[in-house]
Amino acid sequence: MKTKHIVVLMIVTLMLVACGADSTGRGSEPAVVSVAGDGGQAVVADERVDESGTGEVVVSDGGMVAEVDGGAIAAEALTEEEMSEAEDEMSEMEAEVAEEATEAEKEEAEAVAEVEAEESQDGMSDDEMAKPMIETSLGTFVIDSARFVDEVRGQPAGPDAQYLLVALAGEKGEELAPGSVDLMAFNEALKDVSQGDLVHVTGSDDFYMVSTMGGWLGDEFVIGFVVPNSVTDYQLFWPGNELIEIVPEG
Repeated sequence: MKTKHIVVLMIVTLMLVACGADSTGRGSEPAVVSVAGDGGQAVVADERVDESGTGEVVVSDGGMVAEVDGGAIAAEALTEEEMSEAEDEMSEMEAEVAEEATEAEKEEAEAVAEVEAEESQDGMSDDEMAKPMIETSLGTFVIDSARFVDEVRGQPAGPDAQYLLVALAGEKGEELAPGSVDLMAFNEALKDVSQGDLVHVTGSDDFYMVSTMGGWLGDEFVIGFVVPNSVTDYQLFWPGNELIEIVPEG
């Protein structure tokens, strides 16, 4: 009800100010209104009102009457329905403000993420940005390079065969330091068939070979495949990713 009283008193004040000079031509000073308690009683003090300098405004549920200069000015108070509508409008305005604030925060977060992504790319060379990437259960890796070797740790690939080693780097092209990848989890990922097939390479003449090794070889983190010397045009398949063309160095 305090809100209702304030609205009513604002209306009364505006009406008193709007009256201007009275019939005797005296000046039109704005009325001074004071409120006593929550009972709806208010007193208006104004030199124009009468010789005593006071008038009375009575606020009730049905309306209000202001006695000024011996005459009466009637004004209709806001009904409960009107008050409810006003409160609904205020609630709608508050909801709109909150929604706009949320949208602004979302846009700001997106802008920050975009800047961070650009800064991340700025730290990568053109060659690193061009290198293919694979998404795995252990994170994102970059296909850093590929090459052939005849043996790994003293173990030859076999007659008319060689190892195809595919070196992996971190998401930003950084070298994977020993211990930075969980080897047990990585080898489990190489054997994971939940997405339809194992990690493997394909090549000419319908060649297909799963990975036979994964881990650090010197400073490099690699996955390895035994491939016949006669096979060409290699593609790496990692579940959940597109086929990646592998072009060994040399």
